[in-house]
Amino acid sequence: MYIELREKAGKHYVMLRHDDEQEDKPVAQFVSSNKVEAYNVAKQYAKQNKCLIRSTNCLLYTSDAA
Repeated sequence: MYIELREKAGKHYVMLRHDDEQEDKPVAQFVSSNKVEAYNVAKQYAKQNKCLIRSTNCLLYTSDAA
């Protein structure tokens, strides 16, 4: 299982995906126009399900300046 973060037409979609899902159409669990908000939701889903995030056509920058 992994979390897919996808950007299309200015919207950012967060989807839960299984590794063996080839024939099923993915269903968005969260949609936002803000990429940072979508990334934060994807991180929460990944933490809850103990899995990784896969980003498609979406460049995310986080500032970890300390």
